[in-house]
Amino acid sequence: MFDIYKMEYDFGMITKDDLQSYMPDYGLSQDEYNRIVGDSNETGTTEDTVKA
Repeated sequence: MFDIYKMEYDFGMITKDDLQSYMPDYGLSQDEYNRIVGDSNETGTTEDTVKA
């Protein structure tokens, strides 16, 4: 399910709040949540660092 949630988040189909609600109910772990949300944020941070 991780790949599906990641794709939905990347395409803007679900939000961070949606993902948080999936953790207890749909078997998404905290680590998987962090990987999904963190990947998008890390990309922006890396680009900002490179531009600076």
